[in-house]
Amino acid sequence: MLKEAGILFLVMLGIVILGQMWFHFVDGILEGIKDRLFPPKEPMAWQPLPEEEENRKDTEKG
Repeated sequence: MLKEAGILFLVMLGIVILGQMWFHFVDGILEGIKDRLFPPKEPMAWQPLPEEEENRKDTEKG
């Protein structure tokens, strides 16, 4: 009885491992297709906001 339970556990573990490998394989293929069809856009350049007048006066005094 214990031997059959161990075999069943190993079979189920193998199915889970193969399922994970299959999922990552297919996901990688789909991600590659998506990147080729829709190339990632460049992020917009970040531009700082102009300083406020109050902040300029405080820094000039100190």
